[in-house]
Amino acid sequence: MERKVKYSYEFKLECVELVLKKHLSNQTISKMIEVFKANITKQKESREILEKLNQTFPKYKINFDLENCDNILRIENPSGEVHNDNVIQLINNVGFFIEPLTNEFPAAEKRIKL
Repeated sequence: MERKVKYSYEFKLECVELVLKKHLSNQTISKMIEVFKANITKQKESREILEKLNQTFPKYKINFDLENCDNILRIENPSGEVHNDNVIQLINNVGFFIEPLTNEFPAAEKRIKL
């Protein structure tokens, strides 16, 4: 007969923490995904900017969350680092402002210290 073992929530968190420490780092995650606060508030503006970003960075996965109070621009580069300076310059050139958010997952960091 197979025996089932139940683990506590704290033990599971410790296991996740060990895996994250061993296999991931904040630097690795931040190189692949960048989150920006933007002053872009309208759907039409966001579509135009998405089009320009997709033309310039075809490998990036890019989306806006205009329902968020910070009008979030999220950019993922599946093959490596997101080039923040180039993205910021492109957006500034069309008359808008973005700034990187330093912490995408603040609640998780409080629970799991990397």
